[in-house]
Amino acid sequence: MRTTRRLGIGLGLLLVVGCLAFWLVLHSKTIQCIIYNRYATPALETLGVSTDFSGMDYSEGEFTIEELDLRLYQKTTATLKGVHIADVRWRQGIVQIASISCDTISIDARDTALFSRWLRDLPSDTTNEGLPLAIANNSIEFLEIELPNDQHIQGNLLAATISFNKGVACEALSGALKLDTIETNVHITQLYLGNSNCISGGCK
Repeated sequence: MRTTRRLGIGLGLLLVVGCLAFWLVLHSKTIQCIIYNRYATPALETLGVSTDFSGMDYSEGEFTIEELDLRLYQKTTATLKGVHIADVRWRQGIVQIASISCDTISIDARDTALFSRWLRDLPSDTTNEGLPLAIANNSIEFLEIELPNDQHIQGNLLAATISFNKGVACEALSGALKLDTIETNVHITQLYLGNSNCISGGCK
């Protein structure tokens, strides 16, 4: 009888601790940053990327990041605003996100030498696993890229899946882009950076 009671108390305490830990992950930015620095930061470093991540807000099954800077070799090259992440799961060692959208992405691509170096240094061997992350249903409502000679690209993009497991891979990337006064529709069947360094599909 005592053994059964102790087992019940132990299971109850374990359930309480589990619920508390889950709640802290959802709502404590300090805990989120600890987890991010433990798992995401080292993986991002293999891709040559760092961020100023300081936590997420959680409400009604969705995480929101108001603003996030992305850096290449410690230089800020992109700013994301209004990032919404829904349905995050851990499956077979990979973080799977069912939906991610971004209100605005601004990319400063004026330093072409920096981007060339980053593309050259992306992991290209299968022993470097990169970031164990797969994202489905990606959308960018507004994309702006600042190019050399004061040129700008603006538009919106959709992608069926993006994974960072070995380099960067993207499938079914489409959208509408505008370079100054020239508008074009883009469709890329598959895009690989790092693992195979190839692009299949095309732009039209």
